[in-house]
This record gives sequence, C-alpha cells and structure tokens, in this order.
Amino acid sequence: MKQEELQSFYASKAAALRQQVAVFRQRSRYCVAGQLASFLLALVFVGLYTATPGGAWWLVLAALLLAVYLLVRHLDAANTAQMARRRHLLQVYEKEMSYLRGDYSCFDDGARYADVHHAYTFDLDIFGPGSLYQRLCRAVTTGGADLLAHELSHVSVYRDHRSALRELAAMEPWRADWMAMGQERLIDTREVAAVVQAVGTMRVPRWYASPWAFALACCLLAGFYLSIVLAIAGLVSGSVPFVWGVAQLFLVVGVCSKGLHSVRKAVERLHRQLSTLVCMIRHTGNAPFQTEELQHLQQQLQGDALHSFQLLDYLLRGIDQRSNEMGVTLFNAFGLIDFFLVRRFLRWQGQYLGRIGQWLDMLSQLDMLTSMATFVFNEPETTEAQVVCSPTVVFQAQGLRHPFLGSGAVSNDFSIAHKNFYIITGANMAGKSTFLRAVGVNYVLAMNGMPVFANRLRVSCFKLFTSMRTSDDLTHGISYFNAELLRLKQLMDGLDPADSEATGPQQSPTTPPDGANLATLIILDEILKGTNSLDKLNGSRLFLQEMARRNVTGIVATHDLELSKMEDERFHNYCFEIELGTRVTYSYKLTPGVARNQNATYLLQQIIGKTV
Repeated sequence: MKQEELQSFYASKAAALRQQVAVFRQRSRYCVAGQLASFLLALVFVGLYTATPGGAWWLVLAALLLAVYLLVRHLDAANTAQMARRRHLLQVYEKEMSYLRGDYSCFDDGARYADVHHAYTFDLDIFGPGSLYQRLCRAVTTGGADLLAHELSHVSVYRDHRSALRELAAMEPWRADWMAMGQERLIDTREVAAVVQAVGTMRVPRWYASPWAFALACCLLAGFYLSIVLAIAGLVSGSVPFVWGVAQLFLVVGVCSKGLHSVRKAVERLHRQLSTLVCMIRHTGNAPFQTEELQHLQQQLQGDALHSFQLLDYLLRGIDQRSNEMGVTLFNAFGLIDFFLVRRFLRWQGQYLGRIGQWLDMLSQLDMLTSMATFVFNEPETTEAQVVCSPTVVFQAQGLRHPFLGSGAVSNDFSIAHKNFYIITGANMAGKSTFLRAVGVNYVLAMNGMPVFANRLRVSCFKLFTSMRTSDDLTHGISYFNAELLRLKQLMDGLDPADSEATGPQQSPTTPPDGANLATLIILDEILKGTNSLDKLNGSRLFLQEMARRNVTGIVATHDLELSKMEDERFHNYCFEIELGTRVTYSYKLTPGVARNQNATYLLQQIIGKTV
C-alpha cells in the first residue's frame, strides 16, 4: 500500500466512524427521551391508580412502564459504550492521518527519556519533539512506552521482531481496536506494579480463608433463610429472621471491617485501570496469531491471567457497592458480602499475586510490538535489513536515506569496512550531519527488527557511539571545549580494555558476538570544534590515530580539509560537493574524494551585497 493509498484508507475509515458516532449519538437522544417519557408516564399511572377506585390496571401499566424504563436505560448504557468505542477508534484514525501529514504533535514524544549523556540517542533525535520515538509510539500502557524507549536505547543486542511485526502490521483492525483502548487514558503499569508490591506485603488474617470460617458463614446464611421460610409458614415469629439478620449484619461488619479496609486501601487505585486491562487481555485471546513470538505472548496472557484480573475487578466493584449504606445493610444481612469479599481477596493474593508482574510484562511487550507494527504499516516504502552474525562492523547500504525526510530524501550508497575510518567533508548545509544521522537511525531500526529506509541494508551487531550535538553547561562551569573533551572521554571509557590491535582469537562469523566484546562504530560531527584551527587539526589527528589502534570503526564529518590528508588504506575520503554559480546548488549526494567548494564566504558576500 502506497502513501496515497494509506491516506485514502485512513480517511475512509474515519468518515465511516464519524457517521456511526452520529447514529449512536442520535440513538442516545432517543434513549434519554424514552427514559424520561416512560418514567413520567409510570408516575402518572401510579397517580391514577391512587385516585381511581378499582384501578388496578393503572398499577399494571405503571409496572410495565417501569420495566420499559429499565430496558431503555440498559439499551442506553450499551449504546453509550458502543459510541465511546467508535469515538476512540475515530481518534486513532485521525491521529494516523496526522502522522501521514507529518504532524506528530498528537503522539507521545518521549522527552522524559532524553539523556544528553547517552551514547547516541540525543544526537540521533531518538527522543523529543519530532523524534523517532514520537513517530513510533502508540503505546496504551506506560510499560509499553517504557519498553519501547529501552529497546531504542540499547542496540548492542539484535531483537528479531520481523515476523511478529509483519503479522501485526497486516492485522490493522486488531491494532486499531488495541490502540483505541488507550485513547481515554493510559494504563499505568508502574502504578499497578506498585500496588501489587504493596499487596504482597499486606497482612490479612488467614482465618478468613479457612474451611471452618466458610462452613460457619454457610451455616449462618442457611439458618437465616430457614428462619424466613419458617416465619412465612407461621411456624416461628416474624421477629426471628429480623433479629437474626440484624445480628448477622453487625457480626460480619464488626469482624470484617478492618480486613476489608486494608483490602480497599491496597487496591482501590486500580479501579479505573482494571476494566481496560481485562479488555486488553480478552482482545489478545481473540487474535489469530501465527508467529511464535506472538503465540507465546498470547498463551501467557490467557487462562489464569484473564481470570486473575477479572476476579480483582469483581472485588473492586463489590467494594465500591459498599459506598451505598443501603447496599451494605442488605448485602451483609442477606449474603455476608464483606466476609466473602475478604475471602476472595485472600484467594486472589495466594493464587495470582506472584504472576501479576509477569503478565504486565507480557502486555507491555505486546503493546510495544503493536507500536512498531503500526510504524511498519505506515511506512510501506521501506525494506527489512539483513542482520549478519559477525564480530566485525558490517554496514553495507544501497539507497540509504534519512527516515525523517519523507519522499524528498536523497538516497546514498555507503559501505563501511571494519576498523576503517571515513572522513566526510563538505560545505555547510550540504548534507553531512543528515547523512550521519541516517546511518545511526537506520541502524537503531535494524537492531529492533523494524524496516529501514534503504533499498538494501546489511549490518552486523556492534556498539554505537556518537558525538554530534555537544553543548556547554555554564551552570556547572563546563565550557564548550571542555564538554567536547568530556564526550570523547566518555567514548574512551566505554571501550573495552581489549579493544586494541592485540585482540584474542576472533569469533566465528556464524556465532553471535558477545555483548562485552562487540566492535564499536563511532559517528563524530566536527571533532574539537571548540578550539582554534591548528589545535583542532592536531587534536583530531591524535584522537583518530588512537581510535585506529582500537577495535573501532568511524565516520567523521569535518569542515577541516587538512584532516582529509590522513588518507591511507584505513582512512578514506568522501564528500558532499556543492556547485557555486548564480546560486548554491546542493546535490546531497555522497561521492569519493575531498570537497572543493565551501559556501560560507559566498553566502556572506550575498548577504553583504544585499544590505550595502
């Protein structure tokens, strides 16, 4: 499906949902009118019954109208739920239409995950407004959002989600329903986990769960109902069931109030999230998954997981009903509800508490995969990367382009040889920094099993480090130059001590490299630009020569043409050339060699000429 077809697809879905929402809204008006009319007519008929001698039929009609009122109210509730679901789905499709227009403001930008000291995320715009994360994230749980951020921040391990993402991308209605569940509010899995931890330390007397307590409760209820039957039959006084019920009420409230208060205090924060969690688990169970990864998640979330959250949801609903004093009285007098609520909680605590965290992790994993799959669906003009097992840096790209530039991106072919360095020169705005980020961002996508913006990309698994966006920190007395040195020191400290030419035996190309022994690719934009030209040149040479002795491969963009003279069998020159004429022409094409033309003086001359 092409981008134009995607736009039409989302637009047609949104238009259909708008019509459905309008229909449900009209039905809601009818339901409200029906409830009002049936209730008022029932009151009128009750009045006629009292005012008319022998008017029993009025009372029958009033009862029928009250039944109609209850039926219409039930239909109204169902209609409201259906309208809310359509409205949430409409929000999903409207947001995806915004995505295709290049407006990502309606999505989570992940700015809270931004870290200027991270090895690469800050330089590559992984988090923040307009970032890769904002283009990807469709999470309906905080756990899914956190996991997505973690995966994007740790690319030294390859995660092959390709089959799962292909399957989920094709399941567009299922994904839309999943994302619709998070439109009203996110499921805060961190809070759920915190509550579960608190529940684990909570102590409720175990006698509630004992067989003899259950037997005693059953005997009390049996005796109470037997006294009612005997009173109706005239065999005992009517005061017997009344006194029994009152005594039973005070007994259960007095005995169970402390335990029930502890239960309520522990779990009441989950009330607004449990119903959605139950819907998510049910939705997972209804999916016809075929891939092994998705089937594993589905199996983990069925059976006990669904029953556990349903039971907890039932407990909270029962506790909520206690806010009605009449309900507390009736339910405890006739059913000892407080005792059975505490008993059910203890059962839930004993059987399911230890596995809640695992189930939340499974939901977060599926939530993250749904976000990634939506990205796959929205970007049809991409391709899957070929990830090879190799202890060396492998990066071979054809038609590589930056993911953020859309159809206007200029593609380039580029290959990186292990422990080689590529010096890229070019004028300002010629495309150097954009190209460096295209290499880095596509590598991040490839390591997470997502499609890349290239005609072909073959990569191995390696560590990535960038230095492209260094800034000063005057609050802490750190100058620009000092900040650059600290960044380079961070790179040096992150290299393994064994990262030198005197390394041990190499791993087999068919064996995945150990994370501790991965090679490193560094991407640097203008080293030591905070000092003078000669000092910068000498320092840059010294640094690159040291890197050349390590298990390091590098791409370095620079304006300093003298740095290109390091060219030998391991240092290679590439450039983004421009053409100067009546105006500056940018090709954004990467070619071998050293840039000949610079544009700073030319552009300044034009500015000066226009202002003089």
